[in-house]
Amino acid sequence: MSLGIVATTAMGGAATTIDKTDWSPLTSKTVILWPDHDEAGAKYADRVAPKLHAIGAEVRRVAIPADKPRKWDAADAVAEGVDVHALLAGAMPVTDDQPRRRFDVTQWRARERFTGEPQPRRWLVEGVFPLAQTALVAAAGGVGKSFLLLALAREVAAFDGVWANAPTLFGGPLAGHGLAVYITAEDDGIEVHNRLNALGPIPDRLYVLPLPDAGGAVPPFAPDPATRGPSTTPAWLALEQQLSTLAGLRLIILDPLQPLCALDLNVPENAQFVCSRLAALAASTGASVIVSHHFAKREASTPEQAREAIRGTGGLVDGVRSVYALWNPKEDQAKAICKALGEPFDRGRVAMGGVVEANGHANLRVTTFLRDRRGLLVDRSEELVRSNRTDVDLLPELKAAIARAALEGKPYTKTGGNGVYERRHELPEPFHGIGKHRLADWVGTLLDRGELVMAMAAGSKLVKWLDVPDGPVARGEAVFVTGHLGRSTPEGRDAK
Repeated sequence: MSLGIVATTAMGGAATTIDKTDWSPLTSKTVILWPDHDEAGAKYADRVAPKLHAIGAEVRRVAIPADKPRKWDAADAVAEGVDVHALLAGAMPVTDDQPRRRFDVTQWRARERFTGEPQPRRWLVEGVFPLAQTALVAAAGGVGKSFLLLALAREVAAFDGVWANAPTLFGGPLAGHGLAVYITAEDDGIEVHNRLNALGPIPDRLYVLPLPDAGGAVPPFAPDPATRGPSTTPAWLALEQQLSTLAGLRLIILDPLQPLCALDLNVPENAQFVCSRLAALAASTGASVIVSHHFAKREASTPEQAREAIRGTGGLVDGVRSVYALWNPKEDQAKAICKALGEPFDRGRVAMGGVVEANGHANLRVTTFLRDRRGLLVDRSEELVRSNRTDVDLLPELKAAIARAALEGKPYTKTGGNGVYERRHELPEPFHGIGKHRLADWVGTLLDRGELVMAMAAGSKLVKWLDVPDGPVARGEAVFVTGHLGRSTPEGRDAK
């Protein structure tokens, strides 16, 4: 502890059975074994490693210098003035080759484990970013995600926790407050300084590390030199150790992921490994861990397209708790939004954002952002609603709802028993009070723009089912939910 390193030992030492020690406080942590320099120490480390693997810990082992005497240990290293940090940084991974039981099913009887009211989920941003969990923010280059993430970090550090003072960020109210750490691998200190000045006074609880000014980005994730499998590097161990000492930490941002990862994220094993280490960091610190990532080079103008455009394997998207995407709408929609807000149109000025993947409850509303004179994306959704141009604001949401219904095997038709008006109460709440003809006109507008198409179901002679051009119904791959579409219309049976 005198060196700022958390150290512990087992009950009774190497001569005692390891089962007498409660190892659970080390669950999902990175643990470096430092055995005494003798046979007993080596054997004890060999026995402890599988125990740590069984509780999800990442295990490494110090390589004792060959010239050290028998029984030489960590205390000797400190007394001799050895560079302990260097020895720990060079610790080699201990692979987990043994089959193990991570849990005991008999200890998880539901009626005994899940009693009373469920514990409420804690949020950093309500409905968007949960605390003690991982999240991904993705966008095409130049949309503005980095500046928006820096603004989030600043607000978390400045927020006093009073609900009435909570700012709205990423489409939801800020709920968490405390220390925030923002690590950027691309922006230098000058760019960071300019952005911080544009945001306002810098709060005491904000830490910003521009890696280009701190020796460059050293990947914390890389192939293991021996096995070529995914592994963490000394840079990750050092980062974990430093973050674990920060009391009241609520937010960790790594922006972006790619320069910090020397692994091919198109390989599912690699993506899953990275997500598991990020999740362990979130669990051990209690903070939201948010990483940013780029879109692949493809067009994305809907939440569904944005999700599919996230670069790398689906394991990256599925491995985090929440995925938030930012995308630019098509130009005619962007011009209409600027006109409704009384703002001049500039290419790339308008962006849409929303949660495109969530493991549990989430705020799925699409948010409209407008870039201000500082270059920061500002939420203007409420102003659009107040402008009485709700058609401009709701068309993207209507399109997203129709696409989602088709994907779930419950597609809409323009009119009739399965028409958008007849089933409007399955749409998001803003559509519940919209009239029949207005809804049909909005569908017609989306069809005229080519943002929606009408398709034919298998065995039918009618082209009427609504979908986005690249959706399952449009591709002839629809799987209708049995019993959902059974109402008849004057045109015939909707289930055909």
